Amino acid sequence: MVKEQLLAEEIVHFISQQLIEEFGASISSVDTIIQKPFIIIHLLDFSFPTEETFFRRKELEQIMRTRDLIMEGWKGDIRKKLTAIVGAAVEEVYVDWNLENRTGMLIAIMEEKDKKDKKDRTMWQENEEKRKLKEKVLYISRKTEKTPDEIEIYRLNDYILLIERLGIMVDIEKELVKNGAVKELRVAKRPLEHRLMDSLNEESVLEKKVGELFVDWDFAKDKAFMVLVLEK
Repeated sequence: MVKEQLLAEEIVHFISQQLIEEFGASISSVDTIIQKPFIIIHLLDFSFPTEETFFRRKELEQIMRTRDLIMEGWKGDIRKKLTAIVGAAVEEVYVDWNLENRTGMLIAIMEEKDKKDKKDRTMWQENEEKRKLKEKVLYISRKTEKTPDEIEIYRLNDYILLIERLGIMVDIEKELVKNGAVKELRVAKRPLEHRLMDSLNEESVLEKKVGELFVDWDFAKDKAFMVLVLEK
């Protein structure tokens, strides 16, 4: 536990320093959770210096596109540095933003040497709350993509739920990816999936209300990760 806290502090320092020194970003704090094979990095009160004009004009789509470009160029460095910090290969990095709250979420996935170990350590035990959440996620997936081939929900702590979906893309989306329309597909899908938060809260699916929802995709691997941040 102490070791993971020290690693989390080192990750916080790296992310904060990079955002401020390399990109001139404004950020108040960074929260990090390490639950192998997952690393969750929550950015609070965050923005890039060039975005204020876009915020005033409510040109949020332009902000999202610009951030996606920045992160695509930075993901390689994030993987390398996190690998060095935690001593395990970080294979994937996912990113999403909540522009209204000025927050962001990075989800890093470490290499799994033992697939069962992930399930034993982080999988949420079956109960009525999990069953209702899974049903709602499947419903939203059917409306925005298709029923996932696989879905798993992990409870990383009392306030962070991680949802992994595999096999979610329909044929037309796969063709769009082949034709290089990844950025457009991501921009189009985000608001559709973010509707899940309102649905969960309106129907009181979970014991705690969902304060934030983040989602990102790896279209080449036909998979997606979603993080629900519950209110404290």
